[in-house]
Amino acid sequence: PRPIITACTGHAFPMGAFLMLSADVRYGVSGDWKIGMNEVAIGISVPYFALELAKHRLAPPSLTHILSGGMVGPDLAVALGYLDIVVEPEVLKKRVRAEAERLKSVDMPSFETTKQRVNEPVLAAIRKARAKQYPVEFAA
Repeated sequence: PRPIITACTGHAFPMGAFLMLSADVRYGVSGDWKIGMNEVAIGISVPYFALELAKHRLAPPSLTHILSGGMVGPDLAVALGYLDIVVEPEVLKKRVRAEAERLKSVDMPSFETTKQRVNEPVLAAIRKARAKQYPVEFAA
């Protein structure tokens, strides 16, 4: 229900990419690192939930990178939708703190309701995908 800010300071694959896609504001630092879903390149099928999350947050050309297990650097990560902002490493903390301060001024009940509405389709798709992947519920 609250804003989530993430900061990626190095390689993010694949769980790191999933976490970045789950945040509201996603920072990355400039540098020689990669982000992406490399499952196909290493012989693993991308999980349903990750595909739904990717369809929700990434630009359509990103899906071809997922099909080939492609990894991208920070600047292309912004263009494809893994990140929102790339900054120099020395200003990352300052920029994240400034964004957190800005988000404190947002009306939280309105934020929560709007976030639920924005995320409702992807959450429904993830639930449906989970049921497809795990059709039987097990009792604890």
